[in-house]
Order: sequence, then structure tokens, then C-alpha cells
Amino acid sequence: MEPPDLQLFLGHSQLRSYFDALTPGYFMRFHHLWVNEEAQIGPGQYSFGEDERDYALHGVVVVELKDAKIAFWREYQRKGPKLFEDFISPPGKTWQSSG
Repeated sequence: MEPPDLQLFLGHSQLRSYFDALTPGYFMRFHHLWVNEEAQIGPGQYSFGEDERDYALHGVVVVELKDAKIAFWREYQRKGPKLFEDFISPPGKTWQSSG
């Protein structure tokens, strides 16, 4: 899911239709990933995009595991430059007010 109400896929059949639509040339890269082994939950930073485009989606995901499999995936993402290093680099950015 992507809160508050952007995307929601439930179960294998909905996820399968989403992933089947992806063609060669898409990528998903994890830059950092942490898991609390006892609680079986953890966050990670990732990038998702297409090789042919000059932008990607970068975000943070919170993953809950059950029996060593992903039981719940909650992501928060933003569109930005293709390279993660450019996405997180402060120089050259026009900062927005959060208020």
C-alpha cells in the first residue's frame, strides 16, 4: 500500500497483475535495509524506475514479515532524478516549506 490512498494491492492475484505488467528494463534497488529480527519488521530506502527514463521513484518502505515472507509492505515515495545519490544530495535543490 501507499498511504494515504494512492495504491493498494491485496493478495497474490493483485500483486501478480501489477508485476506481470512490468517489462524488461525496470529496476528496483535497495540502498539501505534494516530488520528488527525479534519484531520481524523493518524499513528500507529504495529506488524504482526504468532504465530508459531520466527519473525514478525513490522512497522508504516499512516491511512486516511473517514466516520469512513479506506479509505487509507500506511505501512512501517521491519522483526525482534517476540516481539515488542525486535524489538525496542537497546542492542545487529548491527547498519547499513544510508549513
